[in-house]
Amino acid sequence: MIDTKTSSPNDSPHTPMRFLQRSAEVFPNKDAIVYGARRYSYLEFAQAAEELAPAIR
Repeated sequence: MIDTKTSSPNDSPHTPMRFLQRSAEVFPNKDAIVYGARRYSYLEFAQAAEELAPAIR
């Protein structure tokens, strides 16, 4: 169990969006999604997710 009172101020929770953003920063050109002949990099996936996020809020 993590004690939030003694955690470093640099710690931040990895929400699904933050995890995707971090993956896009670290691995922008790596395949995130492969579906048949379609391939989406982490950067492409993150951009699409950010565009669609307001519609589902």
